[in-house]
Amino acid sequence: MPRTAVTKTFSLRQDEVDRFERLVDRLGGGSTTEFIRRAMDQMEAMENWQQFEAIREVGLRRARAKGVTTADQRREAVRTALNPPPEDLV
Repeated sequence: MPRTAVTKTFSLRQDEVDRFERLVDRLGGGSTTEFIRRAMDQMEAMENWQQFEAIREVGLRRARAKGVTTADQRREAVRTALNPPPEDLV
């Protein structure tokens, strides 16, 4: 089977090398490749969280504009939106 991996290089400052190697040992089981894969997963998760928070802020502003200000009111609004009464389904 042909090799499909691509090699990428990067630079670290001298004072970062020991920290990087410790992280690779702890989080990548000694494998730089595994460490980078895990780091990419974490960065994507953080990016997704940031996008979620931005969307959440829009929702909170819209809710406040409609007078929904408490957590209980928000939960009720979500419950109602997700479980509309049968007459609203027609």
